[in-house]
Amino acid sequence: MDTPMRQLILSLSMLAIVATVSACSSTSGSSVGNSSAAANAVAQADSDDPLICENYIPSGTRIARKVCIRKSEKDRIQEQAQTITQENQRQSVLGSPIGND
Repeated sequence: MDTPMRQLILSLSMLAIVATVSACSSTSGSSVGNSSAAANAVAQADSDDPLICENYIPSGTRIARKVCIRKSEKDRIQEQAQTITQENQRQSVLGSPIGND
């Protein structure tokens, strides 16, 4: 008795396995030249968008975790947080949309 959800999960699992196996297959020897070009591209990206590592303590524990993200990603996250905060403040001034005033 296979449900559509179970069939979907099995299909996605098989797809993931095939993708993993195909990604692990070896390539021809011409990739050596490409790897140096890729290394140069990564070095250029690192100078333009540095990696920032910070320690933070997740809620519910005292053990700090190290998290590393690119500066552009950190800026984007801070901008989103500021937008959400402003939206929440605007909603509190205007009152709840449900009408619990």
